[in-house]
Amino acid sequence: KYFGEVYKNFRRAEADKIPHSFDFDRDRLIVKDKKGNKIRGDIIGGIIADAVAKKGDAIVYDLRCSKAIPEYFRNKGIRTFPSMVGHFNIKKLMRKKNAVFGMEMTGHYYFKKFHYCESPDFGLRKLAESATTDKKTKKNINELAGPFMKYWHSEVINFPARKRLSDWKKTAAKLKKEYAGGAVNFMDGITVEFSNWWFNVRPSNTEPLIRLVMEANSKKIFEEKNRELRNLLRDWSSKY
Repeated sequence: KYFGEVYKNFRRAEADKIPHSFDFDRDRLIVKDKKGNKIRGDIIGGIIADAVAKKGDAIVYDLRCSKAIPEYFRNKGIRTFPSMVGHFNIKKLMRKKNAVFGMEMTGHYYFKKFHYCESPDFGLRKLAESATTDKKTKKNINELAGPFMKYWHSEVINFPARKRLSDWKKTAAKLKKEYAGGAVNFMDGITVEFSNWWFNVRPSNTEPLIRLVMEANSKKIFEEKNRELRNLLRDWSSKY
């Protein structure tokens, strides 16, 4: 809902021509490409991180972000650390790891130089600099996004649950059993990783919802596993 209203008020930055806006309390940056499509928050976060982090630095990202994020930055000698969802968890881990930047898939971006607080205006500035100041490459926003769009990503898919957390352990146990062939961790909800796809399922901290995020290396695998997980969670969530 909050994205829908914000889109009505999209404006273009004077210097960089990047369609952007902020949410109603101005702590979230939302960006569209030239065709009017919303660009995922972790993709924008990747572009900003590329502008602020240098070799040897550390960045923090919420565990729902594309695996293209850690892959890209590790190749540049930048340390990457996944975090539980939420600003408290992001900021806590940033301080612990002395990270220069932190990102959430929702479009919250945190900077060490601002005492680990959000600064969407500074994020937009770094985004604009990346898109306009490189005279050699002259990359536009879509080209800058390229390294972080390697995989098929679902974004967040919500499933209503009758109870908030009381039966979450049942869902987690079923998922662990159903996908026993993958690498499982319980950092935040349950994450299961395979060589060519992964997913995270977690209960909302604020609403009676179960949230799914998944990603795959190919469209075929994405569609197959997305459909499979949707069917499982739709069935299970209706019982809880």
